[in-house]
Amino acid sequence: MSSLERTIEPQDGAAHALADLYRDHSGLVVGICRGMLRDPEEAADAAQQSFLAAHRSLLAGTRPLEPAAWLATIARNECRMRIRKRMSAPLTVALDPELDGRGDTTHQAAVERASVTEFRDAVAELPERQREALLLREVQGLSYDEVARTMEVSPPSV
Repeated sequence: MSSLERTIEPQDGAAHALADLYRDHSGLVVGICRGMLRDPEEAADAAQQSFLAAHRSLLAGTRPLEPAAWLATIARNECRMRIRKRMSAPLTVALDPELDGRGDTTHQAAVERASVTEFRDAVAELPERQREALLLREVQGLSYDEVARTMEVSPPSV
């Protein structure tokens, strides 16, 4: 083989497949991560990690039949792992540095976070599949049919 000839390695096919998947489905993956994690920076990291996991899987020979559902599952699993990790970390209340410990900042922070905490707790109490469906439908804005395909269930189940 001459130095001008180039064989196509499996990595080349996986890289092209990943580029196509990213172009077609990055919005879905980022949306799922934002909906589940509620932190734009962590969601961006989770989305990037999801595509890295997809790339590793493509290199191993995986060829998904339903790429959107496959990527959505990878993203949800990545977010679940991050949520479990976050849930095991101790909670902290940030004080306003301008008050230098004076004032009622702990109470104010608690009042401001109460409704968000109540909502988050209510959603967290839902069974996992119901929570997924709720987040995909109401936060991500997917249609019932899209949620059904993503979760691999029938539309009436959604």
